[in-house]
Amino acid sequence: MHKARQLLLYGNYTISEVSTAVGYASSFTLIKNYTEVFGIHPKDDRKKVNMFRASNNRVAPLA
Repeated sequence: MHKARQLLLYGNYTISEVSTAVGYASSFTLIKNYTEVFGIHPKDDRKKVNMFRASNNRVAPLA
């Protein structure tokens, strides 16, 4: 799941591409598991990191 998070937050991949890359049969399953593990929907996590980058011009830490 951490590899999926790295790809989503720091790569230029869609959720569908990431789900395939890390071995999930569907995006739905990745989203469900991601939300359970990290407590945030992957799309919202990406938005949060992008907002941090825009305001600080640096890479956001993985919390």
